[in-house]
Amino acid sequence: MNIKKALMLLTIVLGINVSALAAPILNNSIETAQAKKNPRGKAYVTKRQFRFRGVVKYHGKKWTYYTGSRFADGSRNHGGYDKNGYIIVSAPRSYKFGTKIKTPLGWGVVHDRGTAMTKYHFDVVI
Repeated sequence: MNIKKALMLLTIVLGINVSALAAPILNNSIETAQAKKNPRGKAYVTKRQFRFRGVVKYHGKKWTYYTGSRFADGSRNHGGYDKNGYIIVSAPRSYKFGTKIKTPLGWGVVHDRGTAMTKYHFDVVI
């Protein structure tokens, strides 16, 4: 007898909805609301793959890359990351400096502007 059948049997016998209480454990979907964003976590592609592709479509946006050392808000490049460990992003004017954005390489922060940046086109620094 598997766990789900056992929980259903307990529900019938005891009259308590045990499966609703155990659902997060069975599904491994326990989420913490206080989880802090990891600046370098959950990358969709690696830097090497990004360079090879040249253009990456991710979350309905077009992502390209560029290099640079100083940016429009005065920040500096630390291997493609800012001083807090976030990827440096060039975004359209509708995004304020300091806005956090999910990029194909992980979490990024807007530090720059570009003439080619449109509503759905962003650059990351590599």
